[in-house]
Amino acid sequence: FLSNYKKTSAKLIAIAPLSAHKLKEFPAESMKPVIKELSKKNIELFFLGSAKEKSILSDYSEGLHINNVAGQFTFEEELAFIAELDLVLTMDSANLHIAAGLGVKTVSIWGPTHRFTGFGPPEHKNHVCISIEELECRPCSVFGEKECYRGDFACMNQIKPKTVIDAIMKML
Repeated sequence: FLSNYKKTSAKLIAIAPLSAHKLKEFPAESMKPVIKELSKKNIELFFLGSAKEKSILSDYSEGLHINNVAGQFTFEEELAFIAELDLVLTMDSANLHIAAGLGVKTVSIWGPTHRFTGFGPPEHKNHVCISIEELECRPCSVFGEKECYRGDFACMNQIKPKTVIDAIMKML
């Protein structure tokens, strides 16, 4: 699938902005500027997700050209697809663990959960974890299923799109 894209000098990045638990998702109003800025660079963007997430992911692109491959592959095909990417931007989700396990560079965004609860990939030069570490309420949830008891979702709302973009560009 990626052979046509590999012929160009563009970097290949998949973005998996959704998660099984809504609170583990970087807010759309923060993710959209990240996607828009990446689309201006020599980068070919892909959305990863399930078939039922395909239309939700289309809303993230705001008319930009992004390859929405959500629900398009079998599990084995998706593994092969991810293995060919230059980087995966993901939440604390299955895509993080798949990409990290395949040795693909990853930038992950963590909100209510924390990698020290045992679910994060090992610290490695191919992985950058973005989170607001100094919040005393983190982790408020091991799996991301609990509502924010503070009501301000600071763990995600304090992460700036520029922080995410800078981390991606540094990894590339």
